[in-house]
Amino acid sequence: MPMSQAPASGDPILFLHGNPTSSYLWRNIIPIVAPKGRCIALDLIGFGKSDKPDIDYGYADHVKYVDGFIEALGLKNLTLVLHDWGGAFGLDYAPRHQDNVKGVAFFEAVSFTLSWDSFLEDARDTFRGFRTPDVGWNMICKDNIFIEKLLPGLVIRPLEKEELDYYRMPFPTEASRKPIWRMPNMLPFDDDKSNLD
Repeated sequence: MPMSQAPASGDPILFLHGNPTSSYLWRNIIPIVAPKGRCIALDLIGFGKSDKPDIDYGYADHVKYVDGFIEALGLKNLTLVLHDWGGAFGLDYAPRHQDNVKGVAFFEAVSFTLSWDSFLEDARDTFRGFRTPDVGWNMICKDNIFIEKLLPGLVIRPLEKEELDYYRMPFPTEASRKPIWRMPNMLPFDDDKSNLD
């Protein structure tokens, strides 16, 4: 799985991104954090420059790949920096490997069961659409709404063309967008917990 890595020494600081981003998300953060340790930003499976194997991209798939990545690199005494779905996978790893986790920092992390009543009112209908068979696939995979509309709309400043193109790069076709589609369908809403397979 491709990653970005700053050439530094010290304990590893592992950055895990969310949907629909990649390790590119951390490009302005790593230079600031690099003096504190060895910064490693992973591309989750199916995102960024990682491979797109023919898998379901379910929760267990991502956890397996994150665990395998940490083990393969022999990362010890980790600090986890987590965003969105990277939060879910990092917060899954941390309690199972307490002796290997030095610290955790996270923002906008998927880390609890959601309620439609507490979900962002302006986004409820959109996310219900994402979770509706065929409708959600068309919105996310055919129309590429996550990259073309949601991502630019959720960033405070306008994204530069080259930034948006970098986020588009891993998802040039309808089929390549399956990992993006799978994540909103895994969100643990209180009316359906069956989707975390």
